[in-house]
Amino acid sequence: MGNCVPNASSSKAKKDGKTRSRRTIDDVLNGSIHDPERTQRQRMAWVREKDMNEVYDVLEIIGQGSMGEVAIVQKKEDPLDAVQRRQEELPGNNCSLTGSEESRDTKQPSKNETKEKRRYACKTVNTLRMRDDELMEFINEVEILRDLDHPNIVQLFEVFRFKRKLWIITELCAGGDLTARMDNMTEAGVVVALEQILRALAYMHKRNVCHRDIKLENIMYATRQPDSEVKFIDFGLSNKFTKGHKMIKACGTIYTAAPEILLSSGHSLTQQTDIWSIGVCAFILLSKEYPFLRDRQDLDDPAKRDDLANAKYTFTETWDKLRVTEQARFFVQQCLKKEPFHRWDAIDALDYIQNQWIPHLETTLDSSDKNDITELEADADCPMTPTKADRPESSVLSQPLKHSVSSIRKRARISSNMVKGMTSFALYGEVKKTILMTMAYTMDKASVVELRNIFTSIDSDGSGTITLIDLKRALKSMHSDKHLDNETIENLFEGVDVDKSGQIHYNEFLAALVESQGLITQERLAETFDRLDSTGKGYITKDDLKNVLGTNYNEDVVQDMMDEAAVENNGQVDYNAFLRLIFNDPSKGMNAIGSSTITQNAHMVTKLSTEQ
Repeated sequence: MGNCVPNASSSKAKKDGKTRSRRTIDDVLNGSIHDPERTQRQRMAWVREKDMNEVYDVLEIIGQGSMGEVAIVQKKEDPLDAVQRRQEELPGNNCSLTGSEESRDTKQPSKNETKEKRRYACKTVNTLRMRDDELMEFINEVEILRDLDHPNIVQLFEVFRFKRKLWIITELCAGGDLTARMDNMTEAGVVVALEQILRALAYMHKRNVCHRDIKLENIMYATRQPDSEVKFIDFGLSNKFTKGHKMIKACGTIYTAAPEILLSSGHSLTQQTDIWSIGVCAFILLSKEYPFLRDRQDLDDPAKRDDLANAKYTFTETWDKLRVTEQARFFVQQCLKKEPFHRWDAIDALDYIQNQWIPHLETTLDSSDKNDITELEADADCPMTPTKADRPESSVLSQPLKHSVSSIRKRARISSNMVKGMTSFALYGEVKKTILMTMAYTMDKASVVELRNIFTSIDSDGSGTITLIDLKRALKSMHSDKHLDNETIENLFEGVDVDKSGQIHYNEFLAALVESQGLITQERLAETFDRLDSTGKGYITKDDLKNVLGTNYNEDVVQDMMDEAAVENNGQVDYNAFLRLIFNDPSKGMNAIGSSTITQNAHMVTKLSTEQ
C-alpha cells in the first residue's frame, strides 16, 4: 500500500453539477448498515463497533508497518459453542443444541483429537498515526471489497471499529504470494495463474474498479496445495473509475508501475495501467528477470528511466534458454506498450490466453510428450509402458494446464441434483434465501472447489458472473437433460439472482447449491446464525434482517420473513426456530442434504416438532 488518494476521497468532488464534501469514515462504515442502495450481497460484510480482540485471538503477526499490522487470527469461541451458550442464557430455554446425551457424547473430541479452528487474515490500523488520505485509503479498501464477489478476489468478512483502531477481517490466503513459487514455475504454470488473474481483473474493470497496485506480492495462492488458485489481495489503492474519464492520482509499486505513473503528472491513468502491471508480472514470472526498474534506486538511473519512458526492454538469452514460447513473448509485448490506448484491455488479454497461448502449449507439450514416450519405447532397455518415474519432463510441464478454464470446462458437468437444488432455491422464501446466502458468504471456499470450477465453466466470457445466456448454454452442453424449456431456465435464473442485478454472482451461485450438495453442517449453521444475530442476543429480529436485506428490504418483506419463520408474537427467531426453518421435515431433510454432520441438529428439531 502507498500514500495514494483515490478520487472518492478527494477533498471536494462534483456530482450532478454540485460540490459535495469528502465522505467521512462514518459515512463509509455506516453505509454498510444504513445505505439503502446496497444489495443484500453487498451488505454481507459485517461492520461491528467493538474491539476485534474481543472476538478473535491473534496467532501470528505476518506484517508490520508504521500505521498498523497484518496478522493471522482465529475466533476465540467456536460458533457452535457460542450459539449453544447464548441459547442456554435465554430465559426458559433448556434445550441443548446437541440433542440427546448419546449424540452429545459422540460429538466430544477424543483426548488426542483437537478441533482445528478456521483462520483468517486481519489488517489493523491505528488511526492516530494516520493522515486523512492514508485513513481513507484503508476505508477505500472496505468499500471496494464489499462490492466484489469473485473466486479469484480475496473475500471481506467483517470490519471492526473501536476507539482509534480499525480492523479488516478477510479470508486467509495461506499459500504465499507469487514470489514464493516463482523459481519453480513453468510457462504452463505462469499462463494458468495469469488466466485466473485476468478473469478477476476483467470482472473488476467491468465494475469500474482499477486495482492500481498489481504486483507479485499482491497475488496470493489460496492454499499450500500445488494446484491452488490465486487471488488478488490489498485493494487500498484501488479506485472506482468512470469510463472515458482519467484518474487523477499516481500510485503503485516501483517495479510494476506504468510510465504514465512514474514519469508524468499522473493525469493519464486508466484501467490500462493495470494491464501494464500484468505485463511486468508476466515478464518476471517467465524469465525471473525485471524488464525495467527493480527498486527506487533504479528510478534515479537516467538510462533505466529512459527505457521505462519508451517501453524499451529486451528478451535476453535467458528467454531462449528457458524456451519461452513466441506466444508468451507476444502477450508481454501487447501489455507493455508505451501508450496506454495501444495496450490490450483485460478481456483482450484473457481472450489471447484462452484462445492462443494455452491451446499452443497444450498442442506443443502433448506432442512433445508423445514423441518422448515413443523414443523411450524404442529403447531396448526401456519397458513398453514407462513407469511414472520414467515419464518425460513434458508430462510434468503440462500438469498446470489441467487447471485452465478450457480443461476444466471439458470435465465440468451439471448434475440433475444441482438443477433440482437451484430450482428449489429459486422457490424459497426470503428468510431461507437469506440464510443460505449468509452461509455461502461465510463458508470456507476451499471446500467448494468443484462448485467453483462449475461456476467458472458456466461463465463463458470471463465476466465473473453468470448471465441468462450463459446458464442456458451451460444447461444444454453440461447437463444430461437437454430438454429444459426456456421458461423453466428463466424462472430458475430469476430466483437465483437474489439481488436482481440481471446476473448471478459467485456467492449467489453457491447459496443455490449449498443444500443440494450436502454442504450444510452444524458449524456452518451456527456460523450463519451468529452472523444474522448481529449483536449476539441469541435470537434474530426484524432489525437483524433489515441489516442484510439492502435493496431487498421493505416492511412487508421483513414481516413475511418473520411469518415464514413461524415465530411467536415476540418477533424473535431463536436457534430452534432457525433450524425448523432450514429443515421443515428434519427426517426427510437428512436424506435430501446427505450430510452426516447435521444429524444431531436434525434429531433435536424432530424432537422439538413432536413436542409442539
